[in-house]
Amino acid sequence: MRRWVSSLLRGCFLSGAVVLSSEAPCSGVPLLSSSEFEVGEMKKKLLRWFIVLTALGLGGLGLWALREFYPTHRELFPKCVFYELTGLYCPGCGSTRVLRSLLCGDLSGAWRYNPLLTLALPFFLWWIYREILWSEYRIPRPAWLMSVRFALIAAVVIAVYFVGRNLPWPPFCYLAPPPD
Repeated sequence: MRRWVSSLLRGCFLSGAVVLSSEAPCSGVPLLSSSEFEVGEMKKKLLRWFIVLTALGLGGLGLWALREFYPTHRELFPKCVFYELTGLYCPGCGSTRVLRSLLCGDLSGAWRYNPLLTLALPFFLWWIYREILWSEYRIPRPAWLMSVRFALIAAVVIAVYFVGRNLPWPPFCYLAPPPD
C-alpha cells in the first residue's frame, strides 16, 4: 500500500491524465483499465446529477413554502439567533422576508427589509452560475473574484452595514428591517 501511494505521489499520473495501461510506468503498480475508468466517471456524473436534482427539488420546496407562508407569522421559519440574543440586527436580518418579497414581485418591500442583500442577490446568482461553469467546463474564474482584496472589501462593506443598521438615528435607522 505504501509503495502504491508513494508511486502516485511521484507522478505516475502523467501530466494530470490517468494512465490507462495495466501498469504504472514507474513502479509496476496496476492502474485502472479504460472500462473501469469509464464506469467510475459514469458514477461520478450520476452522483453529481443526483445532488443537483436533489438540491433543486429542496430549493423549489423551500421557495414554495416561503411563497405560501409569511415568515414572521409561522414557526416554520427560524428567527435570527443573533437578534434574539443581542437585540442587534445582523447583516442577514430580514433576508427571509427579502426572498419572500422578491418571490411576490415586491422590490420595494425587499429593499425595506435588507437593502444590502437586495443589491447583492444578483451578484450571488451570477457567482453561483460562474462556479457551475467552472466545475463543469473549467471555464476560468475571474481573477478579481478570487482575490484577497475583493474578500477584504466585501468584509468591510458587511461590517459597515452591520454597524450602520444598528444606529438609532436617520438615515441609518432606515437600514434596519421594519418590525412585523
